[in-house]
Amino acid sequence: MKRKRSKLTKTAVALIMIGALMSIMDVYFHTFLVARFYELASNSTEVIAKYYIRVYIMIAFSFVIFGNFSKKHSKATLRTGIVLNAVVLILIMSLEERVIEYYQVLAIIFGLAQGCYYSPISNLIGINTSNEEGSVIKEYCTASSITVSIVSIVFPVTIGAYLNVASFTKMTGFVLILIAVQIMITFFIKDAKEEPKKYNLKAFIKKVRETREGKAVKNFYKISFCNGIVTSVLDRIVTILILMLYETSFNLGVLSTIFAFSSVIITWSVRRFYKPERMKKAVIVAAIVPSIVVIIFAMNVTRGTFIVYKLVSAVFICILTTLNGYARYESLDKRVFSGFDAEHQSLTEMFLAAGRVSGFCALLMCSRVFVGILALQIFLVVIGAVIIAYSRYIYKTIK
Repeated sequence: MKRKRSKLTKTAVALIMIGALMSIMDVYFHTFLVARFYELASNSTEVIAKYYIRVYIMIAFSFVIFGNFSKKHSKATLRTGIVLNAVVLILIMSLEERVIEYYQVLAIIFGLAQGCYYSPISNLIGINTSNEEGSVIKEYCTASSITVSIVSIVFPVTIGAYLNVASFTKMTGFVLILIAVQIMITFFIKDAKEEPKKYNLKAFIKKVRETREGKAVKNFYKISFCNGIVTSVLDRIVTILILMLYETSFNLGVLSTIFAFSSVIITWSVRRFYKPERMKKAVIVAAIVPSIVVIIFAMNVTRGTFIVYKLVSAVFICILTTLNGYARYESLDKRVFSGFDAEHQSLTEMFLAAGRVSGFCALLMCSRVFVGILALQIFLVVIGAVIIAYSRYIYKTIK
């Protein structure tokens, strides 16, 4: 029997559009800004690690501090995050090459901006994609991931080519236009119909501990911790390695585009052929193959092994990331945890931040003990082991 597709609300579509625009800005905020820091810091990973440690601590902090306001005033918090992103861009534009001197201040403002942005976004997604079968969230995650991947196919190579012929700061004008469009789209978003409960993280944690349904939630937080290391930290390392191996921003953009194309196919395939027994087999393979390839790549960093690693990662890490997206919202049983969406997202970000900060602290230590690429090689071996744990926890979510 043909599966009936679940319809997304207008708010959900608006959130997908905002997310797609954010993914373009992420190319600038993360990929090319990391490249800029790496260049200005004389090819040192230490500044990058310190920068991201501060960013992710601030993101988790923002989720807690603004939790209650975000829960009641989602659109206002979202717009605040978007405006703060603009402030970060203006600072980058104004500071030019001196941006490396103010990376700590930039990290705090950017972390605050990301927290104000993702706190309401995550809460609105949970509210607008909730149904008993979990089909709406799967449709949302699939549509969102494919849209973001398509954007990732076009824009990295475009931005990379532009940066090769223009200054880094001139690129901010284009990104500021995207920010203005994001703010306009927020007017199509509807807040929750019912007055939300008061933000109460303590009560939510108590309920997670005391209820049987809390077991699935706790398992997801383990996924979030591992996800912080496997995706966020690994992405920054890969950016540095591309620069080491291919040297220019244009090549950085071309390779990001090529690997994004495979992510579109994989994300669509996971949703199209989703069956628990199939996904369990896929997760087992996704635990073994990337771990082996990461370790091989760490032992012999060449252009050839890098391409193999990225192709394997684009397939198998993408499967894990897609299933992680499903679990983020499906792990919370709405019958038991009704009204606790914001609290769940706050804890998710805390565990994500814990994983990210732990990963970048480990990278920082490696960069101080070992010289150059050796620090990245050793850390890649550690990530290979974390991928296995990440896959194990995701396997438990498949029903």
